[in-house]
Amino acid sequence: MRGQIFYLTLFIIAKTSLAFSQDFGFTQYDIKNGLAGSIVYCVAQDKEGFLWFGTETGLSRFDGSRFVNFTSFEGLPDNEIIDLLVDSKGRVWIIPFRSALCYYYRGSIYTKENDSILKKINLSSFVVNICEDIEGNILLMERRRLHLIGKDGSVTVINNFNGNSNPNFVQIGRHHKGGFWLKESNKVYHWQNNKAIFYKNFTEHSDLPMLNNFSGRFLAYPIDYLTYALEDVESGTITSIKYRISKNRIVFLRDSILVLCSREGAMSVNIRNFRDSVEYLKGIAVNTAFIDHEKNMWFCTGGQGVYKLNSEAIRNITIREKEKNVGITSISTTNGKMLFGGDNETLYQTDIAARPLKFLEYRGVYNFARSPITDIECSIPNFIFFGTGQRLFKLSSDFKKSENFFGVNIKHIIRKNENQFIAVTGANVFVFDPHSFKITDTIWNKRATSAFVQNDTLYIGSIDGVFRLLPNGSSEFLGDRFSVFKNRVTHIVAHRSGTLWMSTFGEGVIGYRQGRVVAHLTLKHGLTSNICKALFLYGDHLWVGTDKGLNKILLSDTSYPVTQFTTADGLASDNINTVFQLDSTVYAGSSAGVTYFNEKYVAGGSACILRITAIKVSDKAFAYDSTNFTLPRLENNIRFEFAGISFRSVGDVLYRHRLLGLDTNWVFTRENFLNYPTLPPGHYELQIQAINKYGVRSEIKKIKFSIEPFLWERIWFRILMIAIFIFFAITLLRQLNKRVRIREEEKTRINARVAELEQLALKSQMNPHFIFNSLNSIQQYVMDKDVSGANKFISGFSRLIRQTLDFSSKPLVHLQDEIGYLKTYLELEKNRLEEKFNYEVEVSEELRNEDYYIPPMVLQPFLENSLRHGIRYRKDNKGRIMVRVYKGDREIVCVIEDNGVGREQAARNKRANPIEYQSKGMTLTANRIDLINKGRQEKIKVAIEDMFHADGSPGGTRVTVSFPEEMA
Repeated sequence: MRGQIFYLTLFIIAKTSLAFSQDFGFTQYDIKNGLAGSIVYCVAQDKEGFLWFGTETGLSRFDGSRFVNFTSFEGLPDNEIIDLLVDSKGRVWIIPFRSALCYYYRGSIYTKENDSILKKINLSSFVVNICEDIEGNILLMERRRLHLIGKDGSVTVINNFNGNSNPNFVQIGRHHKGGFWLKESNKVYHWQNNKAIFYKNFTEHSDLPMLNNFSGRFLAYPIDYLTYALEDVESGTITSIKYRISKNRIVFLRDSILVLCSREGAMSVNIRNFRDSVEYLKGIAVNTAFIDHEKNMWFCTGGQGVYKLNSEAIRNITIREKEKNVGITSISTTNGKMLFGGDNETLYQTDIAARPLKFLEYRGVYNFARSPITDIECSIPNFIFFGTGQRLFKLSSDFKKSENFFGVNIKHIIRKNENQFIAVTGANVFVFDPHSFKITDTIWNKRATSAFVQNDTLYIGSIDGVFRLLPNGSSEFLGDRFSVFKNRVTHIVAHRSGTLWMSTFGEGVIGYRQGRVVAHLTLKHGLTSNICKALFLYGDHLWVGTDKGLNKILLSDTSYPVTQFTTADGLASDNINTVFQLDSTVYAGSSAGVTYFNEKYVAGGSACILRITAIKVSDKAFAYDSTNFTLPRLENNIRFEFAGISFRSVGDVLYRHRLLGLDTNWVFTRENFLNYPTLPPGHYELQIQAINKYGVRSEIKKIKFSIEPFLWERIWFRILMIAIFIFFAITLLRQLNKRVRIREEEKTRINARVAELEQLALKSQMNPHFIFNSLNSIQQYVMDKDVSGANKFISGFSRLIRQTLDFSSKPLVHLQDEIGYLKTYLELEKNRLEEKFNYEVEVSEELRNEDYYIPPMVLQPFLENSLRHGIRYRKDNKGRIMVRVYKGDREIVCVIEDNGVGREQAARNKRANPIEYQSKGMTLTANRIDLINKGRQEKIKVAIEDMFHADGSPGGTRVTVSFPEEMA
């Protein structure tokens, strides 16, 4: 309501010389982190998710991990940037200190020299403010005139305002109904469509632009040196807010939060609930504030860079005694109280539900040297046991009674059962009765650092490693089986799965179950350090305190993902002594005090955005508006640069990528670039995804590109070359085949000629043989003085000689001519042997009407053999020779039968007359048939068989000669 005064109140609770204070956690970014300058005037977030900071010495773009800086070298008109605006089109408008204007868009900086819109704007002085209305129109304010950039790109200059030719513009802002709020001198207008509608007349203390701010339905302006007015134009309500005199700027954050910035800090005022107002960064000059898309609050300072409020869910409590911080070394809970053990041998308590935590203290009986409280055990109702480096205490829950053992350096206190507690000390391990508070047994006489009881087996951690005491009293050193257990173990806890988890002082965290190591987690698995000082198990979450931060390990996943919490997230210190979780609140004790937070709220609203920041080919920038491009074969040294934007992760972003076309497996990296120097030609798709520290994944970016092949690597060229090769190969093969065929034909002709010559030679051997026999017959006629018989024989002999001479020069003769030749021969022999035999030649009718050819003089030697060795030795004149010629299955069959004495008797006769001339006709005929058969598939076949009478006596010989039909 009007006139209401809001005061920021700080609560400080102190007792004796102790002081308690609560602070928020911040992450600071300065020049050493890459920021362009330590004096930061302004901040904005673009459509891509990047934060932009305007500094005294340049412009910085931030992705949560790395800064990219822009100066006049990159095209800025001036290095000192005093204001920024991101418009609805994604342009980042940049207001430098000098009289100039530019904007950044899609990787380039645009000025009057390269932009048609900026060429239309002629500034007479520097730009005081810039604003965009809800319709996309942009208003630039100089102190004496305005420039309106229409959403269509038009530019209008306003020199005369509402009849005033010399206006004094103080501030502009976005109006919630369209157009702009505009303050000229001490009057406020709603200005839209070049029309000014008067709202009210101000009589406030200052007309400095930075001390006035208008946004939507709210106006903020100073009333006097100590008071601001916040006016709701819809309801007419004006609320007064008291704050510091040294005001730097007043800013609206998303129309719900007003931040008053001064040279001594900043105060955030929740417009909807003034009681939620909070003061930040006391003693630091704050220029402006900003809330990003993840709802992180940023503060730009006048000399210390940028501060990010990590999470309002993380609270740090600092305990100071005699101007010195008190470290927290142990944490427990009992009867609705949280207990914190300090490094000053002091026990602090607070109500669990209290927010903020309010501490009370209990001091022990001090010796000259005060030592840290190392462990607190509260499992027995109404009693508290805690140990220090010098003694073991027993207290009632109301802190009124104290008993203690002296000279005991306590490391851990473990409950074995209701009547037995185990104390781990720097000298031994002993059992004590929690009720009588007396030692009942000493079970280990060496220095120990931790212990745990599982199924009546006691695991003891020591400086030298892990020992196991079995129920039978025997001990086993696990370091003999697993080298990892030779290291100092600081804490042991058991998961419900039966796995013992052990923290080590240098080797990370070890999981041990059923006699084997099931996990060994170190820096390379995501831990902040291998020096692990404390463990706390809450369900499936294993909290690990290290010297470099707090870690949460998810045990339900076999990959054991790790979430890190460090000072970058708001922890008071990275050196974590102890950790404890109750419900959803996590408490961490460190050398700086106590940090507590609700882990659900820490990660709440976390986002992860992946952006491609550059594609470079051969170290030169490549336009990447299109994610489907082609590169020449000789210029395929390609580099992809990208950024995973997650400001809550404070740079802890993991990337996974794969290049389809080269590999299908995902590869993980924390680098923000990929190099592919020598990709083979082909089509590729690069897939990249960012994963922030809370496991939030970005969308998968897909970039398709191709590498052109060389001419000889192109498919069509290869096909052409293959076709040409095949053509020449076929041509060559044809030539080779042709040459081989010619050679084979030549060889065949030569072989045929050789065979023909061989046959002629054989026939030339047969002719003298037959002539010799015939002359013997003529001689016999002469000796017998049978002139008529001699004449008749000579006549037949001459005819036979003529036929023989004629046939000898031919490879084949007509079948009928061969039959005629055989008849002439048989008739001549019949006369020579004085009618000692008869013969008969029978030719089937089908052979008489066709032209068939057979090799000449093949059958005659068989007839001669029948006469000479068969018929000749018959004692009567009843010899008979039968010649039958008929057509078989694809062959011409000639059968010669005689009724001579048979082959067996003929052989005996030959042995009896060795000096008688031995005929070579059969041998020569066999050789001729072999020569004729060479190279033929169908061959001449000869079969000789003996014939017998019914009584078994020799009946003659049968010779069957088969000629292939293709020959015939």
